[in-house]
Amino acid sequence: MRKSAHVTTVTMSPAVESVQRVCLNVEASDKVVLLDNASEGSVFKDEELLTNIRKASVNCTFSGVGAGGILSTMVGDFGDFGEVYYHPDSPANIISWGEIFERHRGDEHFDIGFDSAMNHFFVKLRGKSYVFESVTKGLYGLVVKSSKVNAIASSVVTGTGQRNM
Repeated sequence: MRKSAHVTTVTMSPAVESVQRVCLNVEASDKVVLLDNASEGSVFKDEELLTNIRKASVNCTFSGVGAGGILSTMVGDFGDFGEVYYHPDSPANIISWGEIFERHRGDEHFDIGFDSAMNHFFVKLRGKSYVFESVTKGLYGLVVKSSKVNAIASSVVTGTGQRNM
């Protein structure tokens, strides 16, 4: 990640382009948030998943996304995950593994990892567990049901491994 006084440039994983092509077991009206371990930053395309959308204090250019990248001048809050960049031309809602880790690693009860028995990634924040399941070959996403878009906390996994959707 390169920073200047007014613009940050981050590189995205080229795999995010394929998410627009096909997502397995996901209704068209559902929202998917990809967990990307190759991305240096988080950017969302769906404003419905964000609250408090506002002007960014530092603009961010996302390279490796589309033709020539995108410049985001807006940010919003994604539930317990915190601030992410917003741009409607992003190919997907992308949350950075590294950014989550750096932002929350000192928090009590924080954990992030992969459950090989269940074939999903998980993020534990503020007493809630978020599951990123396989949505297409090699990509894992948090699927937010259309009826729950305004309540991101409803995409929580209970302690028994049951999804509470």
